Amino acid sequence: INPRKWRVALVPELNYSFNCSSEFAIIRPNNKISPFLLAFYLQSKIFRSQAETLGVGTSSSRQRINKKKLMDLFVQKININENDAKKFFLTRLDIYKKRINEINIFKKINQ
Repeated sequence: INPRKWRVALVPELNYSFNCSSEFAIIRPNNKISPFLLAFYLQSKIFRSQAETLGVGTSSSRQRINKKKLMDLFVQKININENDAKKFFLTRLDIYKKRINEINIFKKINQ
């Protein structure tokens, strides 16, 4: 999570390699909450404002937040149900799959 440019992504299980800067926190849900709902909760205004205060005083080019402090933040439930959250991210999954297909096509023609 970069508090200056707020980004939270639910990374789906795809047959493709992903990587991200070590400056980003990777959070996995426990058995009490679905990854779909957690991703939405992390987008909430209350969570975001808490996380942004952790980034105060860090360099704008290197937003570093202590992961333990991040994990201690309050995550407020928001008004979205599990089915709607899942539907949203399944739509995103379809977009990701299409982008991967595009990349693979370009790789073939540029060999």
